[in-house]
Amino acid sequence: MAGINHLKEVYEKKGKDFLEKLLNSYVIINERVDGTFFGVKKTKDDLFKYFKKSGEISYVDRVLMKYYNPAISYFESISPEKRQRIPSNFFFGFEYFTKGDAVDLKSLPKNGLVLSYIHKLNEQGQIEATVQNREQLNRWADYLGVERPPIIFEGNLDDAQKSAILDFVYSDSEQLLSKFKTTSFTKYILDALEVEVDEEVNLDTIIFRFYGADKETPQNDVFLAKLVDPLFQKSKTEKPPRENRSQDYIWLIVIDLMNHFEVYDVADLRKASEEGSNFDEKYLNLINKIFLDFIEEYSGKYEGLILEVPEYLKRKEFELDLDLIKNDTVKKLISSNETYLEIYKILINFFRKNRKKSSSGFFTDELLTHLNLIVNKIRNVIMGDEIYESFFPSFNQFIGEASEEILLSEEDVAQGKNKRDEPIPINLLIGSFQPVTMGHIKAAKALKEKNGKKVIFVAIKSAQTARSPFSQKSTRLMLEKVHQEYPELIEEVRVIGSGQLEEIMGTLLPKYAPTLWGTNEQRLKEYLLQLDHIKKKKIPIRLSKEFKLVKLPSFIKSEDVISVIKDSNFAEFKKLVPESIAPEFFNLQRELNHKMNESYSKLKDDAEKDDAEII
Repeated sequence: MAGINHLKEVYEKKGKDFLEKLLNSYVIINERVDGTFFGVKKTKDDLFKYFKKSGEISYVDRVLMKYYNPAISYFESISPEKRQRIPSNFFFGFEYFTKGDAVDLKSLPKNGLVLSYIHKLNEQGQIEATVQNREQLNRWADYLGVERPPIIFEGNLDDAQKSAILDFVYSDSEQLLSKFKTTSFTKYILDALEVEVDEEVNLDTIIFRFYGADKETPQNDVFLAKLVDPLFQKSKTEKPPRENRSQDYIWLIVIDLMNHFEVYDVADLRKASEEGSNFDEKYLNLINKIFLDFIEEYSGKYEGLILEVPEYLKRKEFELDLDLIKNDTVKKLISSNETYLEIYKILINFFRKNRKKSSSGFFTDELLTHLNLIVNKIRNVIMGDEIYESFFPSFNQFIGEASEEILLSEEDVAQGKNKRDEPIPINLLIGSFQPVTMGHIKAAKALKEKNGKKVIFVAIKSAQTARSPFSQKSTRLMLEKVHQEYPELIEEVRVIGSGQLEEIMGTLLPKYAPTLWGTNEQRLKEYLLQLDHIKKKKIPIRLSKEFKLVKLPSFIKSEDVISVIKDSNFAEFKKLVPESIAPEFFNLQRELNHKMNESYSKLKDDAEKDDAEII
């Protein structure tokens, strides 16, 4: 709830008129339930998929901890007849509690779950409407056998209710602290809303959801705000931050693990991940192999090391689920040594997903880039594709060539598929990317907004010139880094030698079918001429029926960014480029200076040659 504005902040930022207009809207007010997010969606074949805040709960997530097992087990126990009545386009959002959370609660909710909302999804899985009214949610909560949502008010506020809320908002902090030392915040709010609830209820925060005319409105059209008990808020701010000295040790272990990965070539990793029916099982088999080898080599280094684990992580529900680990040797090692157990958790957790930042100051952006390259290599190896060794560089020389092979999805690999029958519809963004800027990101977003398709970045890059000063190697690295930063936007990146339409299509087929082809005005004219030539010569080239050339504005000019690099203006450079590109400033500057010196030397040699000829 940290991202929701306090009603007092809404008043201070947007003014009195906005706040009073807001309070005239239809509103649903509920008690804040401070659980863990847990989501459930039924598939069309009557199976359930489970979600945490960051995405679907995978087999690896369940190995890492038993936390979600009670909720998953409960839903798996729902009878087939009952499942059939649940719509497959409903996404249920819950607040989830385990027995370990019971110390902070008077009683555990039914089956540990409180229903918060229901999203209605369209065929593409996008939110069409959100159900949050009490009657419908109560009906579904009862049907699913979970706790009803803690809605304390639903409707339009009357003048007395609005006046009580405004009185709270307009009071300064000192007045509120003084008032609620003797008056219950809970009683004040419930009396103001004219609501009768259990006397044992103790509110610290209430959430307002303000709606327009349509109560079932998409989530992003709802205005959220909150009121917080001033005494509770003060106690929160007075708590000193907890220091976890083990964080640096964890990142040191990650560096050792990264070093250790250098001893394996592609064939070794592929062999370690051969067994398994899906991506997660293959990943765990590979991790088990790496872990056993790592412990054999590094066991002496970590002898006696004790990693501090936060108290809440010592609860049983946060333990590894040993039943899901199939390697008996691994189970024996991690069961007998707590340090080995933590190393195993680090290995599973840090090498399965790309990371945008680290929690340690000494783990630099360069190390983070290398870690992400290892993650990508593991993913590609498990997915069964041929990988170029240059995609996985050595630890001390991690700038390498990105592979351009066709990648299969995890599901395809699990089912043993080796090819796709239908090409994937995508959008293309063609450019020189000298360097990659936020302008390219804006252009890609503009393309995706038109049809919902992800974008492939294609860099046209041959020789280094004044207008294209960065090497192919640097261009590839920048594209790969921005791909890691924007995985939901960018499908893939390519670097090719020319802007010929046939060559571009040759690198994309048969996997992809471009629909929107975005580029600048100059290249647009070139492609129109090429298409006309192809049509006249009847050159066979597969283009989607939806194929369209799209002229995109120049959001940020490359020459402006190059000028900023020349001027050593790092602060301005950071504003113009994606976050992942900012650390490349000095590498790009060094390359730019080298190119300028090279050009100067050539001019000097030519001048001396001319002088010699004159003499």
